[in-house]
Amino acid sequence: MSHADETEAMEGSRPTERVAVVTGGSGGIGGAIAEL
Repeated sequence: MSHADETEAMEGSRPTERVAVVTGGSGGIGGAIAEL
């Protein structure tokens, strides 16, 4: 996980964004949403 991903997770207002970072790491937002 990069520092940028952590920043996006903290700034994201939707829980989905945080889950995406945790599950996918770099570029994980798109991957996690696809899984959902």
